[in-house]
Amino acid sequence: MAYASAIRNVVGGTVAALPLATAAFASTPDTLEAPAARLSFQVFLNDREIGFHDFTFRDGPNGRTVESEARFNVKVLFLNAFRYEHQHVERWSNGCLVEISARTDNNGQDFAVRGNADANRFLVDSPQGTAELNGCVQSFAYWNPELRKAERLLNSQTGEYLDVQVSDLGVDTITIGSQELTIERLRLTAKDTDIEIGYDARTGEWVALDTRLKKGRVLSYRRTPATLVAAT
Repeated sequence: MAYASAIRNVVGGTVAALPLATAAFASTPDTLEAPAARLSFQVFLNDREIGFHDFTFRDGPNGRTVESEARFNVKVLFLNAFRYEHQHVERWSNGCLVEISARTDNNGQDFAVRGNADANRFLVDSPQGTAELNGCVQSFAYWNPELRKAERLLNSQTGEYLDVQVSDLGVDTITIGSQELTIERLRLTAKDTDIEIGYDARTGEWVALDTRLKKGRVLSYRRTPATLVAAT
């Protein structure tokens, strides 16, 4: 997920084409306990809310299906200066990506990425051309705790297969709505990408994401307060 690279075009940089209702999301990608679950995030540019990013998860006999929709709208002097829309559907099995179909409208510039597993290969068609990837392919799926072990990730906006580094930043606290959460932070770096991801220390749920842009601006994801598991 590298959605950050989109917004940098308008606010002074590029936003990495960026990128748990219960603790079940902390398990492996094929063991979601509920038949369907949803993650909802509010998206902010500094302190200004600019959109949302929602995820829906369904498990079936062929693995886990993840549907995602993001919409950002940046206004300058009450005018729409930048619009971003992204939808994708992914199918996972045994912790690996089996199929992906993604479309992005980056302020009027359209991108399409399609890919599917074939024997021991994963074939991708994207604006980069056609690529053949080997081994267990994963995308920028921040909801997947196996992300911390990743060495390469597929960008669902551009189709690039990027080298990544993931490091542990330790424990921190953030406030979402009326709840103060203790979180475990990870840092993910890749080409044009430097992202901090926060997971609820109690449940393992993905709850936050931050990436710094030029001129000191920060793009942030925060879980919609109503979807958090209440502290006990």
